[in-house]
Order: sequence, then C-alpha cells, then structure tokens
Amino acid sequence: MDRLITAADNEFSKSWIKAIFQLRASIDRWAKENLQEIWEGQYQSRCIYLLLSIEKEGSKASTLIKEHGISKQAMSKILQNLISLNLIDTRPDVDDQRSKLIFLTEKGSTVLEKSLTAFSTLIYAFKESADYGSMEESRNTLNLALRLIQEYKK
Repeated sequence: MDRLITAADNEFSKSWIKAIFQLRASIDRWAKENLQEIWEGQYQSRCIYLLLSIEKEGSKASTLIKEHGISKQAMSKILQNLISLNLIDTRPDVDDQRSKLIFLTEKGSTVLEKSLTAFSTLIYAFKESADYGSMEESRNTLNLALRLIQEYKK
C-alpha cells in the first residue's frame, strides 16, 4: 500500500462495510418473506445464486465450487439439498466419465424464473425511485468493488 490509512479512511470503510452487510441482510429477509411460496418454504439465499450459475448445457461441480468459493463438502451438501427439492438433477458427463453434469430440472427452471420475476419487481421499485444513471453507476461501482476484492493482495 502506497499511503498511510487515516482514521477518516477507516470511517469511510466502516460505512461501506455496514451498508454492504445491511443490504445483503435486507435482501435475504425480503427474499425469505417473498420467495417462500415459490420455494415451498425451503428458500436459501446461497441456492438461488447457485441455480443462476448452472449452464443450460450443464455445469460441473468443480466449476461451481471455484465460482462460489466454497469447499467440496459444502457444495456437495447444497447440491444434495437441491436434488432432494427436485430443483436440480445430475447426469454423467459424456466427455469425462469421472464427472457428472448438473442441470436444472423443469421445477428448478420454474422456481428460478419465478424468483427472478420477484427480484425484478424489487429492483424495478428501486429503479423507479432512482434515475437510470445512478442505477448504472451503482451497478458499475459494485462490479468494480467485486473485481478489486477478487484481485486484491495484501
């Protein structure tokens, strides 16, 4: 780091960290309240992101593990849960006999589509309260923050 971090920098960071965690907690609360019926009472925030990550032509668990930054054991537990809810299915990978591909089931596709529609209503309400430029600027700022966090080395 090229410069000394000041108390003002720490206060700025504190406000950002609080806002990010409050936003995540608020989104999780909203989703639990508004998506329970779609998910038949089994909504889990990590699962929707996982469903979004599954490619139409199937995804390998190893790819999802890297993308989500979780352990093989944690991914296995999540996948078993989604299989038991009939949201995903696995099939042998014809290109790699040791591996299986993960697919959305018809029910998984429906649950994901309905969840996206519900989230879209939330985002649309936010968009109505802000102008498009600030929405784009906010999204770009969040994407930049994600990229910098992924690349940052202490």
